[in-house]
Amino acid sequence: MNDYLDHIFDEIDASIKLDEEQKKVVLTEGDLEVIAGAGSGKTTTMVAKVKYLIDIKKVDPSKILFISYTNKATEELKIRIQKDFKLPISILTFHKLGLCLINQIKSIDIQNDSNFIIEKFIQKQIRKRKFIFLFYVRKYRKKKDFSKLILLSSTFIKNYKQKGRPSILKMKMSKFWKCFFCNLVLEYDGYMKENGWIDFEDMILEATELIKRNKVIFPFQYVFVDEYQDISKDRFFLLYAIKKQYNPNIIVVGDDWQSIFGFSGSELILFTNFKAFFPQAKILKITNTYRNSQELINIAGHFVMKNEFQIKKQLTSDKHMENPIQIYSYKHNSCGLLKTLLKKISKLRDFSTVFLLGRYHHDFDISDYPFLKYKNGKIESPYSNLKIEFLTVHSAKGLGADEVILLNCSNHTYGFPSKKKTNVILKNVESIDESYAYAEERRLFYVALTRTKNHVFILYPYEAQSMFLKELKKII
Repeated sequence: MNDYLDHIFDEIDASIKLDEEQKKVVLTEGDLEVIAGAGSGKTTTMVAKVKYLIDIKKVDPSKILFISYTNKATEELKIRIQKDFKLPISILTFHKLGLCLINQIKSIDIQNDSNFIIEKFIQKQIRKRKFIFLFYVRKYRKKKDFSKLILLSSTFIKNYKQKGRPSILKMKMSKFWKCFFCNLVLEYDGYMKENGWIDFEDMILEATELIKRNKVIFPFQYVFVDEYQDISKDRFFLLYAIKKQYNPNIIVVGDDWQSIFGFSGSELILFTNFKAFFPQAKILKITNTYRNSQELINIAGHFVMKNEFQIKKQLTSDKHMENPIQIYSYKHNSCGLLKTLLKKISKLRDFSTVFLLGRYHHDFDISDYPFLKYKNGKIESPYSNLKIEFLTVHSAKGLGADEVILLNCSNHTYGFPSKKKTNVILKNVESIDESYAYAEERRLFYVALTRTKNHVFILYPYEAQSMFLKELKKII
């Protein structure tokens, strides 16, 4: 068996070898949670496990399902699993899975833009009790423009469903808002049902109900879930219902240190307390990282584990590098400093990929950097051997580059950590980690640090240094 595992990727890339932790994951049977460090080859490990099940355990590929979160992620997995390895398993998002199950029972139309239902409801409220209504919603309207209230309402409905439709009456808000959202959800659901429509969140919720009532066929014996640290309650309820009703093997993989989507409903406790929900499950770790240097992961790991509620793990790497994290300040703007750093990077090797990372989209405005320009959607610089891309840290998750430059690590409201306050109403339907000060921002900063294969260059305004940088300097 060891010989098979040592050569499992030979037909695609003989240089890819599984380490002992990865082999253990491949061979372990039954329900399984894999806690994977950043850059530890979790996708490689999962692909190897799928291949092992088909080659050695003789599992019918039609009995294996791989679930990821986004269409982009599923397309990348299809290329790797279905195209490269010729393994014809099903690869779906949670939403697509829900839709496939519902389609066994009935044909439905997906309504992507339901704001007109909310707008219709608002106009009805104005007709019924104009002055009281306008008084309470004054913060979310400008003259006759109710776009802010519509955005608030649509975000509430989406997050409310992702939380599994908790009781609105038990939420911490005024009687007016409780009444508003109770009636809005009632009218919204009624209008959707009357027209035979469904939204993305209900794809999951309705499929869960059909499974509980044993109304659908679920043909899979193995269910893999990627990025499990991002699991929201509605997705969890679907997975849990599948386990209870059909008892497939559940294999999930993720990293609690990279749980950064609380604003869209992810519940970290569903990852960190996995055995409470799947008591027969085994918990394994893969801790060898192939992206970062040992020096960088020592610093980043120390930083993220300041929160004692994070799962403790010691990542290891064969790569070594002096001063992998470098911190620079600027007085007026970062234009000159950024140009200097890009020039420095251009001399490191013949070709380098560079991520410019920001906490927010507005952290990078190309007009602030005259030496840069967009051409055909790509950033061009005076250094032709650099491929430069700007990403928010959220969108960079799962990706890597040769070098990373982290912009605007300031101590401002929209700095890093972000000090932007969550809307008091939306607090009821978001998953806010209060286990530690700036807990999710800390994990997001860890994600930023671990995108690099070599160095992270961190930029901050001299007069407003981020609290994270003050802490980081003590570790470095």
